[in-house]
Amino acid sequence: RIAKQEKVTAASMLFGLASLAVGNPALTQGLFSGALAANQTAGLNFSRQDEEQADRLAFGWLRIMGRNPTAMESMLKSMRRITRYRSEQLPPYLLTHPNPEDRLDYVQSLLELERRKMDKPFPDDVGSFPFLRFKYRVLSQSVEPEDLRVHCANTLASTEGGVEAAMAHYGLALLSAKENNFQEAHKHLEIVRNEFPGRDILDIDLAAVYIDSGELEKGIRLLRRFYQRDPTDMYCAFKFAGAMAMKGRLEEAEKSYLEIAKNIPEYSQVYYELARVKSGQGERGASTFYLAKYYLYEGRVKYAKQYLRRAEKDPQVPAVMQEEAKAILKRLKELEDA
Repeated sequence: RIAKQEKVTAASMLFGLASLAVGNPALTQGLFSGALAANQTAGLNFSRQDEEQADRLAFGWLRIMGRNPTAMESMLKSMRRITRYRSEQLPPYLLTHPNPEDRLDYVQSLLELERRKMDKPFPDDVGSFPFLRFKYRVLSQSVEPEDLRVHCANTLASTEGGVEAAMAHYGLALLSAKENNFQEAHKHLEIVRNEFPGRDILDIDLAAVYIDSGELEKGIRLLRRFYQRDPTDMYCAFKFAGAMAMKGRLEEAEKSYLEIAKNIPEYSQVYYELARVKSGQGERGASTFYLAKYYLYEGRVKYAKQYLRRAEKDPQVPAVMQEEAKAILKRLKELEDA
């Protein structure tokens, strides 16, 4: 039944984003995974069976990722407390995540069963670099800048150094870069890099700051060095392709973008960038085709069909792209008629 649901609900996504602002990383991971799981069952009318299914999903995901599933227990205790004391004015996410009391009992039973099978305690999630980096990147795109600034300041004030404090600096680096205060962004990012000297992904983040601040050559040197070490890193490839496009080296940019599209075909932005590259090369037909794919993977089917029809009939579009446009249109028609 879960496989039939194709779109996330707004309420569940809001809950997922809101969970990332929670100060405790372990609790945050439980909240976010719980939101994802509950979202997958959002179309199932929230029977007790459906809630258990959602909680089993979240529990399983946390175990697969090597995370501490006790975060789910903390999440549900918080939800139960809010339900008890704000029963007449529940926040919107609790309207789509009902029965925290029953769900808490169920999750506690899952935890007890899991503990009996284990020969060592659950892992300690606090201070997870990958998750905290992900958290701040999402927050930088989804909450008001001043709210993020306050959140980072509160984290710095309530912790005495360590991973959480360092990653609050990461959030401030993202915020400063977004506000074009690149000197501050660089300063905060250096604090993070000093805390995590082995995290190469921070070199890519630094390269992005250099590029955005106009120091293109510095950024390219960092990216090229990393890309030579790991050509499979698509984050680096995307930043490198963008830098090549900015330098006017469109063939190199196209090569990297095509590699990304091959490895992550559902990533819509890469088709938009390919459309820009092809337009810059004077190949308007190919640009039209890539715009069609951009709209398709963005879920804007109406616009995708318009551009696909153009690509299908435009003699300037390469034959292989025309055939793909026809195949996509045919598949869309089959889905509409189903």
